Amino acid sequence: MLDTKTIPSAMWASLPKEKKDAEKIERPNLTFMQDGWRKLKANTIAMVSLVCIAVIAIGAIFIPFFWHYNYYEQDLNYANLPAHMKTFAVDDNDYVYVTPQYTLVAMDGHGNLKNDAELVRKDMIHKKNYYKVNGHSVVIGYGSYMEAVKEYKKLQKTGDKYVPVSGASYLAVLLWGFGS
Repeated sequence: MLDTKTIPSAMWASLPKEKKDAEKIERPNLTFMQDGWRKLKANTIAMVSLVCIAVIAIGAIFIPFFWHYNYYEQDLNYANLPAHMKTFAVDDNDYVYVTPQYTLVAMDGHGNLKNDAELVRKDMIHKKNYYKVNGHSVVIGYGSYMEAVKEYKKLQKTGDKYVPVSGASYLAVLLWGFGS
């Protein structure tokens, strides 16, 4: 420890103003937002991302004003229809699509959905649905599918991990029923 008696009094003199301001911080005080904006502007990828987000947000706000479809015209009964459908011709201008639930959806020649076909009768014993499409009678039989499901369940009960394709007649039925 230094003895104050040995320090010369010239060392106790005050510093000149230039030496006092040598360690002064010259940068102005910034708020949190100002500092964040400064760092964001310095990062090019962040600025590009900000522009992309702004374009998406502006599009989400203004595109519905110019779009010719509106939310109230949508029919949620057709929400799960696939983009590509295998259709069957009823006559020159009427086509039908068979849903996985064995209901019919009527379509015109251009692929526009008309409506659900009118269900005339549902025969649960013979596993058939009878429909009327623009004056034409259409019958959907799903008995072979039900037989295929029974056969598949029997094969599952045997405990075999792999089912031989050659002996499984239900595969042909399933591929025929759900083919592309």
